[in-house]
Amino acid sequence: MKKLLITLALLGGLSLALNASADIKIGVLDLQAVLQQSPQVQSADVKFRKEFSPREQKIKAQADALQTEVDQLNRNAAVMSAVEQGKTKDKIAKDQDNLQQAQAQFQQDVQTAQGKAMQQILTQIKTVVATLAAQNGYDLVVQKSSVVYSKDEYDVTALVIKQLKK
Repeated sequence: MKKLLITLALLGGLSLALNASADIKIGVLDLQAVLQQSPQVQSADVKFRKEFSPREQKIKAQADALQTEVDQLNRNAAVMSAVEQGKTKDKIAKDQDNLQQAQAQFQQDVQTAQGKAMQQILTQIKTVVATLAAQNGYDLVVQKSSVVYSKDEYDVTALVIKQLKK
């Protein structure tokens, strides 16, 4: 008797949950596709290349110069005095430290700029999704990566991309 009451209570609760969920409109968003097709991401990429390319070329030139110094030391070590070798090795070590610092700073600056830009883009995407959800009556929009299966009719990715391109 007790098992029957528990079973009936569970079935009743399940049917209420199913009835309540029937009125919920759900959308699915493929965030990766949005980011790949977003003009904002493409614009940020062009901006980063323009902004960071000169520094990247300068660092590459430093690396090439350092490699040239190392090659010259290896090639001329037999005819160099011990003092000259020591000075050259010290200069190479100093140049190598400077190069590593420049590379680390460059990477940090790139990551900071990319993180800031991505945060702005994601905020813009979130705003577009919220606006579209309100306009089209969606109660819930979830990322496609967190959904095992959904029908294509629930996909709002194209709507979001279209809105971002305006």
